[in-house]
Amino acid sequence: MPRLTMNEIRRLLHRILFAPARAARTSLTLAWSAFRTRRYQDASRSHTKARNHSP
Repeated sequence: MPRLTMNEIRRLLHRILFAPARAARTSLTLAWSAFRTRRYQDASRSHTKARNHSP
């Protein structure tokens, strides 16, 4: 699993611990977090690759 930022950890803890306890909501929150983190890392790699590519 990708590394989580401090803000993402806070958001997850708040959604899981303080939101109404629903199993489906918790799994959806975790899945969404993993998806967002992966997309962010993919975009970051892509931008880095584009910057380092000299025409």
